[in-house]
This record gives sequence, C-alpha cells and structure tokens, in this order.
Amino acid sequence: MWRKLSRIKIITFLLLLIMISTAGTNPPNIDGGQRVTTAYVPTSPIDIEGNAGLSILPGAGTSDNPYQIRNMEISGDAFCIRLRNTTAHVAISYCALKGGTKGAIILEDVKNVVIEECTISSTPVGINLERTESTIIYNNELSLSHTGVSITNSSLITIGNSRIYHNVIGIEYINSSNSIMQGNSIFGNNGSGIVINEYSTSNRFYYNKIGWNGAYGNSHQINAIDNGKLNVWDDGSVSGNQWSDYNGTGAYDIWGEGGGRDRHPTELVDETPPEIIGPDDLSLTLDTPTVKITWLLHDEFPRKFQIVKGTTSPSTYWSEGNVSIDFTPQMVGTFIIKIVVTDHAQNTATDEVNILVLQEGIVDDPAGLFISTILSAIGVVGVIVIIKKRF
Repeated sequence: MWRKLSRIKIITFLLLLIMISTAGTNPPNIDGGQRVTTAYVPTSPIDIEGNAGLSILPGAGTSDNPYQIRNMEISGDAFCIRLRNTTAHVAISYCALKGGTKGAIILEDVKNVVIEECTISSTPVGINLERTESTIIYNNELSLSHTGVSITNSSLITIGNSRIYHNVIGIEYINSSNSIMQGNSIFGNNGSGIVINEYSTSNRFYYNKIGWNGAYGNSHQINAIDNGKLNVWDDGSVSGNQWSDYNGTGAYDIWGEGGGRDRHPTELVDETPPEIIGPDDLSLTLDTPTVKITWLLHDEFPRKFQIVKGTTSPSTYWSEGNVSIDFTPQMVGTFIIKIVVTDHAQNTATDEVNILVLQEGIVDDPAGLFISTILSAIGVVGVIVIIKKRF
C-alpha cells in the first residue's frame, strides 16, 4: 500500500516540475522583425547657393572627396534640400526626405551632384532638376509624390538602380537631352511611368523594369510616353527593357508622337508572392497595456495591404519596411487580426495573428498558459489511470 502511494506522489511531483518549468517561458516577441535602417539625424531644411556656401559641409568638393549631406532626416515646408549655382562635387546620401511644397531635393543651375541611397516621399516632386548637368541619381526610392523625378532644361543626367513607384508620374523629361536611365524599376505610377516632352532628345533607356503604370482606371497601361526626338529605348545591341504589357512578339512601340521603339523588349513577369514576416500569436490580460503588432513586408513590386480586424478595412499603398497596428485588450475572448498583401502582378500573401485575452490576474505569464494547461490536463488523466491500475 505504501509503495502504491509513493509512486503516485512521485508522478504528481514530476508533473508539477514540468508545469513549473513551462510557466517560466518568456512572452512572445511581437516586433515581427525589424529592418536594419540608417541612423538618421533629424535636420532642418538645407538651402545653399554658390560653391562658397558649400563650405559649411564636410568634404572638400572634389570628385574623390565631395561635400557630404548624409544620414539626415528632413521634413520640409518648401523643400528639404536645395542647391543653386554650384559646380563643386556634392554627395547627398542615406537621407530620408519628406514633404516640401516645391519638392524634396531641388537642384538649380548645378553640376556634379550624386544622389544615392535616399528615400523620398510625399512631395510634389521627389527630385527636381532644372538647368542641371553631370548629375547621378542612384539606388534611391521615390514614392507617393506627384512626380518622382523631374528633369527640365538639363543634360548628362544618369538615373540608375532606383525604384520609382506610386506617384502620378514616375519620371518626366522636359526640354532635356543626352541622359541615361538604366536598371531602374518604374511601376505602379497612376498616370505614366515615363513622360518625355517634344523638345527632349537623344536620351537612352535600357535594362529597366517598367510595369503597371497608368493601369488602374484606364483601358490599357501607359508605361511610357515619348513625344521627343531621337530617344533610344535599348542598349543599341541586344537588350532593351522589360514591359508588363509586352505581348512577346516583335518590337515594343512607345506611346506618343516621337516614334519611340524598344527593339529588344522582354515581358516583365512576376510570379513571386509578397513575403510576410509576422509576429507570434499572443496571450494577453485585460490589464495589459496597448501592444504593437508589426509585420515586415517585402516585394519587388509592392502595391497594397489590407488589415482585417473584425471588419474589413480599406486597402492602403505600401512600400518596403514595417506595417504596424496597435491592439488594446478591451474584452475577454479570442481575436484574429489578418493582413492581406498584394503586389502589382496580383500575387497575394496573408498572415494571421491570434490574440487570446483573459481576465487580469489569471496568469503571471501568458506565454506559458497553453502549455501549462495542456500538461496539467495530461497529468491529471495520467494520475487517475495509474491509480485505477494499481488499486
């Protein structure tokens, strides 16, 4: 008889140890992964005229050691950065720029500027060049503006490896010539991806991915309009651009009066759904403060996301980075929050977060609740079975 009771005590003790060990589990991380970003420094708008004015910047103004505007976060009223009448070498890099009634970056009568690794949004013109020469725009993101890049009365402008999307017009050339646009992604602009006026000549476009521009609200896509002269839409040899509306046969004729033609086009195809890195499911109590639920989204051609929490919410344009919402426990129950992500090629992806809300004070550690409950139930059943067998 004592032997039987000892066995029961040992089994019960072991089950208690398991339950105690699982109760110490850390609460889940709800950040959903964070993108590594530049450590921006909040800065007032910069307005410089003449080479002498550039001396306030670090650097020497040479091609090897340009003046630097770097790692700055600027929200401007009229503009974020404006340079006028300069010829010294300047590098604007790793900046986050937003707003400005005249544009985010304005270059007037300027030469020898490099703009790279900048994120620019929510302004009439992301980068506005007037009477500018020998300038490089490389590896930038320009979105949610009226015009991504405007080039007026300028020449020898190179735009490369940039993403220009969710504007009204992606890039416009006005009375500009002898420039190159190579290796960019121009997509999802509501009006047109590229617009060239009648006095723009001898510009070259190749290795670009151009798609789904002017596609919504129109009977056809308007990826580019060329009203200029002698503009070239391939590399002059074997490669042109990728177009979302190319039918796979022959050359690709550009809209407009300029007779533009890509002699070596390929179809722009995207069959890869968006990537979502989401948070774990959560267990909270009513006295838990508001928590932030964050998803990290990635797609080459992002379009919209929609968050469903009880009722369907409107869809919203999205770009790279995080999407977050706040959740405040207000009543006991189980809640499901769902995100639906769509790209411009109509690929979709979804993710759900299940949130269990309990009365306050029920558990000290919400993360261990489910495991502890299950193990407790198994333990009780196990003890009963053993007692019945032994007695």
